[in-house]
Amino acid sequence: MADWVKKVLAVLHAKTDNLDELREIAGGDPKTFYRGANFRNSDLTGQPITKSDLSCADLSKATLPEGFLEVVEAKAELDKCAPASFEWGVAQHRLGWSLINQSYHTDGAEGADLLAGAVTAFRNALEVRTRADHPVQWVATQYNLGAALHEQGTRTDGAEGADLLAGAVTAYRSALEVYTRADHPMDWAMAQNTLAIALKDQGIRTEGAEGADLLAQAITAFRSALEVYTRADHPMDWAMTQNYLGNALRNQGTRTQGAAGADLLAGAVSAYRAALEVLTHADEPLDWGMTLENIAICEASRAEHDSCHDPRPPLTAALEAVNNALTVYDPVHLSHNHAKATPLSDRLQAKLDALPPE
Repeated sequence: MADWVKKVLAVLHAKTDNLDELREIAGGDPKTFYRGANFRNSDLTGQPITKSDLSCADLSKATLPEGFLEVVEAKAELDKCAPASFEWGVAQHRLGWSLINQSYHTDGAEGADLLAGAVTAFRNALEVRTRADHPVQWVATQYNLGAALHEQGTRTDGAEGADLLAGAVTAYRSALEVYTRADHPMDWAMAQNTLAIALKDQGIRTEGAEGADLLAQAITAFRSALEVYTRADHPMDWAMTQNYLGNALRNQGTRTQGAAGADLLAGAVSAYRAALEVLTHADEPLDWGMTLENIAICEASRAEHDSCHDPRPPLTAALEAVNNALTVYDPVHLSHNHAKATPLSDRLQAKLDALPPE
């Protein structure tokens, strides 16, 4: 019996519908095996197909993973472009953005592969979209490269993740060379904000004086963004940046002893409470609850700080905040939030109960 017949029979009798496993049984190339395949009316959600070349495949009426079709279309567009042409750079940028969008809906190794592909696509685009010849396109690609590296870094542990976050910081700083406050105030504020988030994430994962310096840089960048993201003109951007600022101040405060640390934690609570002026229970109930949960975490940190002589007031404030958050954390529809906040409330109550009577 011919070898190809044996493989066909093995596929037909395989007790799996996993496309990767079927391709391995057939001994096909991972990238090209499903090129031109008929997936009409098929449900491909949950299938490991992100690395496959599905050009010429029949995907009509197929149920596809979120963002997958955009990646297929971007790859098809790239195939039509002459290498290293301006159009090739545009197509690489589109592919990178499509891969990022799909990664937001994809976990694990498959999501990591999508992000790695996005980084490669953006770096390829930068070979053509240079700052000297195409500054507008160059800065957009730098910014999106930063976004891909940032997402990749948050998903990657250890030194490798730290390096990816550092790469994101570098890309965002490059974007700020063109996105100046004078010429592009909104883009400047956006880039300052994303730079600050990357610095905060990098600082949290970095110990000692270096980590403290990264958090200080994050705080400075958040405050720069707030110079444009004012409450009057951009209330939602202002509120969300206040929340991020609170997170950076809280993390820096827990690392800092004495009065300086106490001031940082107080500043974090002030930033969170400022955010609540816009993120109200009536208008933004989920963001309201999440901000209250941030307050609870910060007040609990104040109670444990070496500068605290009476933990009862911050613990009481923390318990009140998290219990208010739980009023909007529906255990069915917001089960993740509810599952995080409930044990926090229990721990705070236990700490209060353990204090000596007033």
